Amino acid sequence: MKTTISKILVFLFITSFIAFSSCTKDNDKDPANNLNYDNATYNLTWGIIAKPVIVKKSHALSFPFVIAMASSGLSWDAQEDDFIGSGHIVYFFAFSSSMTDLDNGTYNFSNSGEAFTFGEGGVMIHWDIENETGLEDYINSGSFTLSKSGSTYSITINCGTEDQKTVTGFYKGPLTEISLDLAVMSNHR
Repeated sequence: MKTTISKILVFLFITSFIAFSSCTKDNDKDPANNLNYDNATYNLTWGIIAKPVIVKKSHALSFPFVIAMASSGLSWDAQEDDFIGSGHIVYFFAFSSSMTDLDNGTYNFSNSGEAFTFGEGGVMIHWDIENETGLEDYINSGSFTLSKSGSTYSITINCGTEDQKTVTGFYKGPLTEISLDLAVMSNHR
């Protein structure tokens, strides 16, 4: 009798294990790497991050970073400090309390320059870098949430623009570190 109960328990354990291990939750999957602008969806395939260059010891309470996610058709030209090609871009000029990387958390639109804010952002749709043609709209409200695990960034976007459009999106992947003069970038508009 003892062996029968043991066999039943082993059978129940094995079938329970198989049943539970084969189940996956669909909601555990990340959304696609997409930018949504004015009810249209555009694929994001790669991204960059420009970290602050500290020439002397700084007593700043926040440090500027630029992050941008882009579609295929675009690449980064390090000699020109600019994108080349044509495609779609979403970017943010954000501030972190860390001078080595953006802190995990939510960054809200604000011109304060404080940590966990972004003072400038924008979207470029069907943008041709050489001819400066396509649609360009500036972000003036909302937030993005960033988390980093190892070299993988997860960025969720929920913003509004000057043209009264909604910008949402998600990107998960690496951000290639680039060199960029952030003092020039902050005044480009």
